[in-house]
Amino acid sequence: MVAVDRNLAITFVNPEAERLLGMPMGLLSGQRVGEVLRLCDERTRQPIENPLAQALRLVRATTPGPAVIVNGADGEQCPIEANAAPIVDEKDQLLGAVLVFRDVSRKRRLEDQFVVADRLVALGTLAGGVAHEINNPLTLITNNAHFVSMELEEMQRSLREGTFDAGQAEERMGEVLAAIQDLNTGARRAAMIVEDMRRFSAHEPASRELVDVAGTLSWAIRMCAVHLTPRARVETHIGPVPNVLANRTRIAQVFMNVLINAGQALPDGDPRNHRISITAKADSVWVYVEISDTGPGMSREIRQRIFEPFFSTRGVGEGNGLGMAVAHGIVSALGGRIEIESAATRGTTVRICLPAAA
Repeated sequence: MVAVDRNLAITFVNPEAERLLGMPMGLLSGQRVGEVLRLCDERTRQPIENPLAQALRLVRATTPGPAVIVNGADGEQCPIEANAAPIVDEKDQLLGAVLVFRDVSRKRRLEDQFVVADRLVALGTLAGGVAHEINNPLTLITNNAHFVSMELEEMQRSLREGTFDAGQAEERMGEVLAAIQDLNTGARRAAMIVEDMRRFSAHEPASRELVDVAGTLSWAIRMCAVHLTPRARVETHIGPVPNVLANRTRIAQVFMNVLINAGQALPDGDPRNHRISITAKADSVWVYVEISDTGPGMSREIRQRIFEPFFSTRGVGEGNGLGMAVAHGIVSALGGRIEIESAATRGTTVRICLPAAA
């Protein structure tokens, strides 16, 4: 807790605030609060107005957001949740303001652990899809390596027997070089898949970068294909959309969680009678990714609980109940939202709304 007077001079701090600010009350008392308590938006890392100053200016309670960062005396950043309110006397005269905040570092660490746990579950679920993705370039590598080996053996034999034809050799060497190029292409493709999966499974800091939404969505669809195509016709309408400022691995995780849910909502072995439609579009502010299925849909009661951690409509051992909760947390942290349209027997549409990068 931090209290200030009408001039934003600190009048009181409690022990927790002393810890976060890195200074005792004796040194903080009388200092301008903006000099020792610097806040920035957790999502954008851009400075925000001090909520104490805002509470004094508006003469009402303010909430700077679900999480901001406190830059303490040691320069370290700590996520907090905070509320500020003006202090008035019995005559409604403004005396100052008070900021109440709490350290949510442990909460953020637990959220990160949930994200990683859910990602590992997704990896297990998608093992067949990953194997299929790797098998294609490996088949290309194996076939071309066999062809090159056979051609070189044949050339070596003809040289040894004195039947080597230089004219034919030039043509055959062109075929060998083309096969080697295909082999290299397959090897690079396999390496890219392995690197993608390494990044997807690694517990790395959730740094943000400009993410190609269309490319990331297409990758997620390929990874999930083995779970979608036996159940439904997959239709994609992925137009050019702006990038978003996010973590690519986490955005891929959101798409994969929703795609897996769409596939699991449908019966296996009946792809002709069901459809999964995937659309990416945008306006001047938002990027929208919609994933629709023709499954049984959800009742109102299930829709109300869909983002609860550990809530699952599947049987024991068939789901951990983290997928949609984690997706909701990732998207919300970016300033986005997830909308769900569903009704029993009418299928489900999940709309992922992400802020377009400026």
